Amino acid sequence: MAYTLPKLVRVMNHFLYKTRSRCHSPLAGFFVCASAVIGLAQTPDRTAKIDFNRDIRPIFSEHCYACHGPDEQKRKAGLRLDVQEDAFKELKSGNHALVAGNPAGSAMVTRITSTDSDEVMPPPKHNKPLKP
Repeated sequence: MAYTLPKLVRVMNHFLYKTRSRCHSPLAGFFVCASAVIGLAQTPDRTAKIDFNRDIRPIFSEHCYACHGPDEQKRKAGLRLDVQEDAFKELKSGNHALVAGNPAGSAMVTRITSTDSDEVMPPPKHNKPLKP
C-alpha cells in the first residue's frame, strides 16, 4: 500500500487522535498509528483495537531493536525504541524520531516511508524490509 507523505500525515493524524483515549501512552498511540498506516498491523476491521505488545513490539523486535534497542554498544543514532522516554528524545542529528501528535515531524515516519536506499529504515543491507 503506497502513501504519499500528505496522505500519510492525514491518515496518521486521524488514527492518532481517534485512538489517543484508548492508548496507554503517546508512544503506544504513535506505534498504533504508524503500524496501521504502513500496513504492518492491518486487520479487515479498521476499528479493531491494536495492542502494542501483541502487534507492534514483535515488529520492532524483528526489524528495529538490533540497532535501536537495549544494547548500548550496538545502538545507532542514539535512538532507543524500547523505552518511551528515549524514543521521544532529541537525536544526535537534532531531529526527533517520534513527535507526539505530529507524524510529519517524526523522523521515523520519514525514514520508514523513504524510497532512498541511504535513508530508508530498516536499511536494505539488513535484509529485513518492512512488508505491507
